Amino acid sequence: MASRHAVEERRFVLELDGESTFRGTCSPDALHALAAGRLLAEGMLEGRRIAAIDVIERDDAIVLQVRLRAAESHETLSRNLPPHPPPPPQEALHDMLRELFRAGDERHPEGGVHVAALSDGERLLHIHTDVGRHNAVDKVLGGALLSGTDVRQLGLILSARVSGEIARKAAAAGVAWIATRSLPTTLAIEIAAEAGIPIVARAAARDTYVWGAP
Repeated sequence: MASRHAVEERRFVLELDGESTFRGTCSPDALHALAAGRLLAEGMLEGRRIAAIDVIERDDAIVLQVRLRAAESHETLSRNLPPHPPPPPQEALHDMLRELFRAGDERHPEGGVHVAALSDGERLLHIHTDVGRHNAVDKVLGGALLSGTDVRQLGLILSARVSGEIARKAAAAGVAWIATRSLPTTLAIEIAAEAGIPIVARAAARDTYVWGAP
């Protein structure tokens, strides 16, 4: 029996150019961002760009239909990129994590969701929530992609533990740093170190841990 206190979760299917590519469950919001972020994090947009995303509601699942096109030549040219900025000071991270938690509580006062966002070191950008922490990260990265935001000068801040999978997604997108209220896994530390991405853990506490800081 459904409860008014339950968190909504739906099955979804991601179809790429007519082929079923991913299946999973998610919170049924920001679905265009979810689709874009999942493709970005899986490295499936190399040399291609998103032409269209259609959301089809079916009884058994939400279908996210994505069509790609070849990127223009000027979009694939390598550029001299500025170095990644370092993580912001601890007090700034404290403030942003408090803001992140408030945003999650306002959107889902019943709780039960993960929250993630990008940050320029002073403010939060592209805040998203989801029942799955990987989905929340996908929505953040996809929202930035669809809006034309360059994440390489931004950090990823999230309420959940940084797993190896989340570190891999961050590395694929090229974010500058990661901050979390929890702790990373050993595999996350390894993947982030290979990508040159610092991780700030327990960023809302006094005993903050930092891996990979310059």
